[in-house]
Amino acid sequence: MKKENFKYGIKITKPHSAEMYDWNDNIANIMKQEIKHQIEKAYINEDFKHLNELIELCAGIQYSEGHSIEELYSEVKELVENVPNYWLNQEWDWAVNQLALVRDVLFDSKGRRIGFVGFNK
Repeated sequence: MKKENFKYGIKITKPHSAEMYDWNDNIANIMKQEIKHQIEKAYINEDFKHLNELIELCAGIQYSEGHSIEELYSEVKELVENVPNYWLNQEWDWAVNQLALVRDVLFDSKGRRIGFVGFNK
């Protein structure tokens, strides 16, 4: 008999259960709020490099220096809304730990680190 696997109190199933999708959507929303905060901060500071890195976080692409801050701002605001959960799962730790691009905001009320469920790294 196969042992049931739980993470953050959620039963891990294949295919993903509705509970797993809901959890992952909530985790993605927390990440997206932090990304949006960083977008606004970079735009206010006219920080082309930071906006470009946020575009890379959301879509894996960057713009050349011939583009305006407004173009990057408009693009990244759209990209953050459509970034898939699996992509955030792959890129988040790198963006936090290696690039210091975003703050690590994935903690529960007891200060324990949380994250996506059902994705194997």
